[in-house]
Amino acid sequence: MENTTIWKTEFETFLIQRNVKEIFNYAIRLQSNAYITESGEFFAIDNKGSVRNEYQAAKYSCWGNEIKISDVHVVIENALYSLQISYFPNRIEITEIKLLKNLQPYKGDLPFNLDSALGAFELTKWKSL
Repeated sequence: MENTTIWKTEFETFLIQRNVKEIFNYAIRLQSNAYITESGEFFAIDNKGSVRNEYQAAKYSCWGNEIKISDVHVVIENALYSLQISYFPNRIEITEIKLLKNLQPYKGDLPFNLDSALGAFELTKWKSL
């Protein structure tokens, strides 16, 4: 489970963070005064190993003078946030949405095989295309 961090949610699911990547070459300060430089993709998985929700990795786009980074998912303190960051020539705008709260770090063994759970989830995504 390389590069994986796990939390237990208030809904009795496991929040799994994977594929953490740097998204900025400098730190961005949020409204909470937290600083971020990286983002990851997250999966909420139940005790049986079924993926209940996916929080995708950051996406980049440009429109005119605006550079937008959406789906920036980060855990700050005990909550999962989704951020949208827009860079303009003279300013940065950040929209923050709290998706999950009361996260508790989890260090134990998972009651399912993580690679199997994520593999089955990816397979169902491809089948639905």
